[in-house]
Order: sequence, then C-alpha cells, then structure tokens
Amino acid sequence: MKNFKKILALLLALCMVFALCACGDDGGKGKGKDDDKDKVKTDAELIVGTWEVELKFGDYMDEIFDDDDGMEELLTYFDFGAIKLTMGFEFDKDGTYEAYGIIDEDSFTKVMRDGMEKMLEAMLEGSDVTLDDLAAEEGMTKDEMLDALIEESFDSDDLIADLDESGRYEIEDGKLYLFDDDDEADEDEYTTYEFDGEDEITFIADYEDGEVAENQILPLTFKRV
Repeated sequence: MKNFKKILALLLALCMVFALCACGDDGGKGKGKDDDKDKVKTDAELIVGTWEVELKFGDYMDEIFDDDDGMEELLTYFDFGAIKLTMGFEFDKDGTYEAYGIIDEDSFTKVMRDGMEKMLEAMLEGSDVTLDDLAAEEGMTKDEMLDALIEESFDSDDLIADLDESGRYEIEDGKLYLFDDDDEADEDEYTTYEFDGEDEITFIADYEDGEVAENQILPLTFKRV
C-alpha cells in the first residue's frame, strides 16, 4: 500500500509537471500569435511588391501637352479617354524599383485611326477632294492609307516612354524618394503618400525643390497586384 501511495504521488506530480509545461507551451504559442497579429509593418515593408492603377489617358495627354497651344485643336479629334492605360511600380526589398506603363494596343489603334480620319476630313472640308481621292492618288484604299499614316505617325511606346524608368528608392514619414542608381535621395524632391491598409497606396503629390510640382496627374491610388 505504501508503495502504491508513493507511485500514485509520483504520477500526480508528473501530471502536474506536464500540465504546467502544457500551459507554458500554450501561453508561448498564444503570445506568438498575438505578436504576429498585432505587429505593425513599417512603410518600408508595406511598399514591397507590385502596384498598378488604370490611368485616365486623356488626363495624361492633357498634362503632356498642357504648355503646347498648338496641340489643343489637334487633341479635339482624338478620344484619348477611350485608351486603356495601366501604370505600375515594382518595389523590391533591396531598395530598387521599376516603373512602367502598359497601353492596350487595340484601343490605342482605334482611337488613333478614328482621330486621324476626323482630322483629315476637317482639313478637306470645303474642297472637292475626299479621303478616297487622296488614297487613290497613292494607289491605296482609304483604310490602307489611314493604317499607313498611323504606323508612321504614332507609336504607343513613344507616348508612354517617360513612364518607364528604374532606380532606387527610400521611404519614410509619408515621403517616397525616387532617384538614379548612382545618386542619393534629394530631400527636396519626393512624392507624398499614404497607405490604406496593406493593399492600397495613394500617391498624393510630387514635390520639386520642396514645392508642389506643376503639371502632375496625382493623386492616384494604386492597388497591390
């Protein structure tokens, strides 16, 4: 009986030890989960990844030609708002980035072709010459002539070439600095931003020499992809 009581006491003691260990393990796991859940990511961590926005191409073209009075009438013939343009950024955790623009070729070609036709018809208005007559002189149909003019005069890659760039970045305190690989961040040239959760970032305004830059298309809200 004494031996039995000793064995029982030992078993109870072991059960208590195991129970305490189990409680300790659960507490550790629970604490880890809470830490992960409550951990707030820094902006440097949040921005890593690929971000895109569908840009209003009409606004983009207006910004490009804002100071060119000679382009105002020309732009009335082209429905740039119908062109699908995507602007994107890829931010790597090593501090490098790439910016890019993607134009939907089908919508671009249609807008350019329709605009060219309207412009030429306006130029010929009041004369006895038609687009078919002009094309016939070149040994082409009207459609062939328009396609040839589009190919010669417009290139979607040229229109968005200034969107394609790469370099390095720094981000802190609501300011994003983009600069060339061989340069350092200029404290007076940056883009202000704010995050909406982890999957949206709004670029608010560009600053040059510490002042809000002119002729910009911001604010824009990018989504993580």
